[in-house]
Amino acid sequence: MCRRSQDLSRWCKDFVPSERVGVGASGGRGRRRFRQDESASSPERRKMWSPVQIISEPSFARGSCGGRPSRFWVLAGGVTVIVFLLGFLIGWVSNKPSDLSPGTSLHEKMKKEFMMEMKAENIRHSLYNFTREPHLAGTQENLRLAEQIQAQWKSFGLDSVQLAAYDVLLSYPNKTSPNYISMIDEHGQEIFNTSLSEPPPPGYEDVDEVVPPYSAFSAQGMPEGDLVYVNYGSIEDFQRLEREMGINCSGKIVIARYGKIFRGNKVKNAETAGAKGVILYSDPADSCAPGVAPYPEGWNLPGDGAQRGNVLNLDGAGDPLTPGYPAKEYTYRYDEAQTAAQLNIPVHPIGYHDAERLLREMGGPPPPNDSWKGKLSVPYNVGPGFQGNF
Repeated sequence: MCRRSQDLSRWCKDFVPSERVGVGASGGRGRRRFRQDESASSPERRKMWSPVQIISEPSFARGSCGGRPSRFWVLAGGVTVIVFLLGFLIGWVSNKPSDLSPGTSLHEKMKKEFMMEMKAENIRHSLYNFTREPHLAGTQENLRLAEQIQAQWKSFGLDSVQLAAYDVLLSYPNKTSPNYISMIDEHGQEIFNTSLSEPPPPGYEDVDEVVPPYSAFSAQGMPEGDLVYVNYGSIEDFQRLEREMGINCSGKIVIARYGKIFRGNKVKNAETAGAKGVILYSDPADSCAPGVAPYPEGWNLPGDGAQRGNVLNLDGAGDPLTPGYPAKEYTYRYDEAQTAAQLNIPVHPIGYHDAERLLREMGGPPPPNDSWKGKLSVPYNVGPGFQGNF
């Protein structure tokens, strides 16, 4: 059984209950399912503070003069332009290289000061400051960081730095009942569960409000079905499964790795192919540099790290209630029940350690070619289902 919980909230409202996700196994073939809690609420709007806007007020003065310009003023204007151009050319030609040295030295001085600020310690301090606490859009922590940036930019001498508020539809997980993927046997007993959360790295053990893995705007529910590996989840991948390998994804739960295309397109392609749910994971082949240790020893993604993100496919239209327009109080809004924000299948991201456990026992034929293989220690069989006992 796999648990999936997510919801849509309104500004200053608490996290809401959501759904569960699950996977089942029967007769040696693994199956996955997603179930929806009855307590899940309907989508709601929430206020979001954008990053900072720089408002620059040009100090142009507008003047007017009655009547038509006389020929004298036209000639005078032409003479003025000619004199200006002659003076400019004379000054340019007569300039010696030594005359440019003050400007050049100033440029070099500014460049040197700028490069001196580019220190690893400064970057580390800034990165720690902005990643110390979770700051989802629409939360108080996100607003606090926006106000901090505003104050910093003002200290740099900018004339005006303003915050702009937008009323947008956002998606949040249920922290009290987080999502997970499970395998269940023929008796309905869970025999494997994916991680509910990621272990905190050193120095972050006391951080509250950590967001559990979830895919924003995923549908709620708990379907059950055989597992099929679909590579990157592209249209070509689904076509190859069905046309060349005779594997139909209708009624199945599919697992796809991040990369090549937007995660929302993976979900759209899976839904078009008739899948009942989607699992996303980051394969080391796409997310880890060779010879680099995982975080915190290095900067590669750790095996229990799950990539979060929006799975809506809006082609960059922004707020799903005001697609293509700013989500302000004066903008026309679609009804929440009629927007593209309502996906029809649940989606959940996991780390590659959990993905390796799921893929290790996959049955069915081998992958069509090496481009379907990542860097996990698994055969990357496509399924459906599992071989033997999980």
